[in-house]
Amino acid sequence: MNQSSAPRKLPDKLRILVNEIEAKAGCAICWEQDENLEGECWSNVEKGQPIIKYRKFTEHGAAHELLHLKLGLSGIPKCYYLGNLNLEFSAMSMLENVVHHLVIFPQLRQLGYDADERGSIRKQLNQVRQKKFDRIADEPDLKAMFSMFYARAQMDTKDLDLQAKVQRVFADERLQLCRALGEKVIEVIRSRDLSKNQEAYAVLEEAIGVLGLSDTITIEYP
Repeated sequence: MNQSSAPRKLPDKLRILVNEIEAKAGCAICWEQDENLEGECWSNVEKGQPIIKYRKFTEHGAAHELLHLKLGLSGIPKCYYLGNLNLEFSAMSMLENVVHHLVIFPQLRQLGYDADERGSIRKQLNQVRQKKFDRIADEPDLKAMFSMFYARAQMDTKDLDLQAKVQRVFADERLQLCRALGEKVIEVIRSRDLSKNQEAYAVLEEAIGVLGLSDTITIEYP
C-alpha cells in the first residue's frame, strides 16, 4: 500500500518535521505498509525520494523515522555494503543506526517520545544466544556482527537489566575478542561530535576498520 501522506493524522510537532523533510527533498514522503518488514519500521532516501515503511503504524515509530530522514537529508554520510554476507550487512546497519541514534535520540526525547531500543536489542540477544560461539574464531563476518551487537547493546538502551544480560553472555571466553572490539567501537563513536558530518564520516571509517569491514563497506556523502 503506497500513499503520499501518513496513514493517520500526525500531531503538529510531527507535521513540522514532515514539512521540513518534504521541502528539503522536493517531494512528498512515501508511506508504505509492509507486513513482512523485519523491524517495526524503516526509512531511507532513495534517489531523492524519502520513504517510510512500517508493519503497524505508530506515532512513536513515525517520529523516529522522520528524524532519521531529516538527518539523512542533512548530509550525514551513509554506509554502502559491497559484499553478500547477511551478518556483515547487519553489523554495518547497526553501526550506522547507533551513529544516527546518538544524534536523534535527544531530539526524540524533546518531542516527548521514548528513545530506547530495548525491544529490538532483547529480540536480537535471543538470536545471538542461538549462534554457535565456536564459529567466531573462523568467521570474520560473525565476529563483526557480535562485536557490533555488543556495542549497540551498551549504547542504544538505558535498560540496566538488559545490559547486564548482554554482559553475562559476553563473559563467555569465546566472545572476549568481540567484547574488546565492541568496546573499541564505543570508544571511537564517543570520541567525536556526530552532529558534524565530517566527524561522523571519520567515526564510521574508523569503526569499520575496527570491525574488519573496510574491504566490503564504503562510506559516501548522499
